[in-house]
Amino acid sequence: MNFYDDTGKLYQIVTNRFDLSAKDISDLYRSRWQIELMFKWMKQHLQVNHIHIRTEQAAWNQLYIAMIAYSLRTTGRRPGISMPG
Repeated sequence: MNFYDDTGKLYQIVTNRFDLSAKDISDLYRSRWQIELMFKWMKQHLQVNHIHIRTEQAAWNQLYIAMIAYSLRTTGRRPGISMPG
């Protein structure tokens, strides 16, 4: 399947989703790429390399705790803000 992006660059994608148009496939790929970038950011900044939890709610809790810890850590690094302790 061939499609052109907004800049006119040609992309060729191999897919077994013949029920979707080239535009639909490219939109799905872009959405998935954003998810991949989010996971890369989480691994680099939140040190979340593995989710060892079996339930969905526990996995969300682990991610929330990691984001809160990251926010607290980076808040203390800003000039003019002092963290207790």
